[in-house]
Amino acid sequence: CTIHGWSTLARKLLPVALCAQVFLIGCQGDIEEAIHKANDFLYQKDYIKAERLYRSIAIKLGKGELAHERQHKQRLFVLEQLGKTNALYRHDYKQAINDLQQLIKLYPHSQEAMAARVSIADITQHKLGEIEGAIDEYQIIVLDFPNHDEARRAQLQIINAYFQLQNYKQARMEAQVLEKRWPQSSEATKARFQI
Repeated sequence: CTIHGWSTLARKLLPVALCAQVFLIGCQGDIEEAIHKANDFLYQKDYIKAERLYRSIAIKLGKGELAHERQHKQRLFVLEQLGKTNALYRHDYKQAINDLQQLIKLYPHSQEAMAARVSIADITQHKLGEIEGAIDEYQIIVLDFPNHDEARRAQLQIINAYFQLQNYKQARMEAQVLEKRWPQSSEATKARFQI
């Protein structure tokens, strides 16, 4: 039995117990048990072990088509956990964005993909300080999920980001878009105030 996708260096860097767990995942295919173990690491605040085990599970599940719905749910959960673990606990924002982008790529129309886009926008704006990049992410949310409550919130975030950039003309235009598209919403009230 071999561990596909792991370099010799990566296997040497993993603690022996964790390496044994990865080996068992590859041989027995017991993804569910590995997910529970990674969750345990997370709850024990051992974020490095949790992230490594989630990553090994993600590698095992791969990037291609999966045979069973259960495997899709597992991969979706693991990618979501990788994004959260890296963003919230390890503060590895670039890796969190990569993991969340992988989730979006594989499951573009899922509820989790919308939440991943929101997380990416938030990380981009508030953790990396890249306001223009955050605006791009918020605009994708508005375009891809126009009927979701999150689209209104994203449009309001676009307005706030343009205010932060001191581009008041664009902020006003974006506020007018929000007011026109969702006139009865609480976000429209805030947009009117900002206008």
